[in-house]
Amino acid sequence: MAMNSSAFARACLRRSITYFPHPQIPKRFQSTSAAAAKPVPSASTIWFDRLMTPFRAYNRALQTRPYRSQVISSLTIYLIGDLSAQYLNPNTRNISSTTSNAAESTTAYDPFRTLRAMIIGGGSSIPAYRWVLWLGQNFNYQSKLLSLASKVVVNQLVFTPLFLTYFFGMQSMLSGQSFMGIVERIRDGVPVSFVNSWKIWPAATAVTMTVIPAHFRNVFVGLVAIGWQTYLSLINARAARLEASEHKTGEVMPPMTHTGEAPASV
Repeated sequence: MAMNSSAFARACLRRSITYFPHPQIPKRFQSTSAAAAKPVPSASTIWFDRLMTPFRAYNRALQTRPYRSQVISSLTIYLIGDLSAQYLNPNTRNISSTTSNAAESTTAYDPFRTLRAMIIGGGSSIPAYRWVLWLGQNFNYQSKLLSLASKVVVNQLVFTPLFLTYFFGMQSMLSGQSFMGIVERIRDGVPVSFVNSWKIWPAATAVTMTVIPAHFRNVFVGLVAIGWQTYLSLINARAARLEASEHKTGEVMPPMTHTGEAPASV
């Protein structure tokens, strides 16, 4: 009887207790307010987003496949540079007239010249990329000004002469020139290009190392390189004409001036 009484008392006690559900605490912060409506993108925003799409794809390619991206970028830069050079200063060839002794000057696009430029660009793409990485990882001092000045000077005194020698030497070799022809092309092209490189690349290197983010440096350098390759192609063509004039007349012509102009007799 006592056991039945205690069981009955516990049942009554459970009925009298009101159970309140425990609030569920979210694992992450969740606002209880209504979600704000997403703004509708304007036409200009959509246009800008579409414009930036290829640049984002290029940036991803640089990070995932850097070597392949560098080769493709160099081929594109040298292609545009040579096409621009041929447009600004097209090749001239003399066609003998059938009715007179006069020669008619005509312009012609030289696809083999463009092919040579692209071969040279593809061959230098990986070494140039590794050089930029090495330069960024070295000559880092407590003074930012000293670090920047060191990078600029080392780049101009080491990389620039080597690259210019490679560029003009390969241009001559791929054109079928002899060893002495290669030496002549280097003699005619490297000094004037080296002098003029100080007008462009120190400032470009300084901006690259201080202002441009690391993953966008190749894009900036590529834009500058398009104009630089156009200039080098012009200098190479003028050096070739200078050599042709020397071989024709048998006289050694003075080298080109610092502006890249051949002597007046050429």
